[in-house]
Amino acid sequence: MGFLSWLFCVILVVALVLLLFPFAFRIDFEAGERGVRALFFFFKKKVYEYEKKWKEEAGSKELAVDSEKLEPQDAPPMVEAVAKKPAETPKTEHLEASDSGAGNESEPPTEVKSSSVVEVAKPDDEKPADEKKPKKEKRKLSDREFWTIILTPDFDARAFKYILKILKAVLSLFRVRFRDCFVEGVRTDYQTMGYIAAVNGFLKAYSYVGDWDLRMDWCNEKELRAAGSVHLSITLLRIFCFTLETLVLAGILAFSFWRRRAHVIKTNELPQLGFIRRRILEFILED
Repeated sequence: MGFLSWLFCVILVVALVLLLFPFAFRIDFEAGERGVRALFFFFKKKVYEYEKKWKEEAGSKELAVDSEKLEPQDAPPMVEAVAKKPAETPKTEHLEASDSGAGNESEPPTEVKSSSVVEVAKPDDEKPADEKKPKKEKRKLSDREFWTIILTPDFDARAFKYILKILKAVLSLFRVRFRDCFVEGVRTDYQTMGYIAAVNGFLKAYSYVGDWDLRMDWCNEKELRAAGSVHLSITLLRIFCFTLETLVLAGILAFSFWRRRAHVIKTNELPQLGFIRRRILEFILED
């Protein structure tokens, strides 16, 4: 029993470490007037690189102009080969088609008549039982009934509340930190740049926004660009909690909708909607 207890403790510790271990991601980015470039890292290993340029370089433009000036090579003489083909085949093909058609008309279609007689002579009693008693299909909701259930006040309020909870869980899924992020080359009149610098100093006390630095271009020397690094971390425990919460909330909404759907199919009674919701329903059905 002592060995089993120690083994259980070791497995429990390993599971807790795996659940609470932070998996780190990093994105180094730079965007400006010339283009954008981003590097994606998993821990310290680069896994992906993205780069896109807004302006083409002068060398590429010169190559494009030179390629347009080049004359095309001589094409193979396909027109002469087509012109030399004889044009005597259509008449012979027409005669052969007419002869074959005349030969086919002389033959009596005996097989078709016999098969049609056999099909008519089948009695109705030999049909299988499945064709005599068709299965009853459940009635489906119409578009009006479906959207009426969706727009019901209590169901709508519950769905909106659950969606907000899921979005909040998504935002808390990652731990996001900005480091060495700045925007430089901000250029406008001196009074506006002074106001922007003052607001930037005030926002330094707030998280996320305070991690960004706005650098004014007082001397008109730098181009507008942004650069920095985004650090994200996630754990298996947060993923498990997010998945469980999403499944529970989605299951509650699905069960509530299924009960309302069954009631509408059974009684053909729709819930009452207010004036605004009726207008929204009519607008959806018009589309």
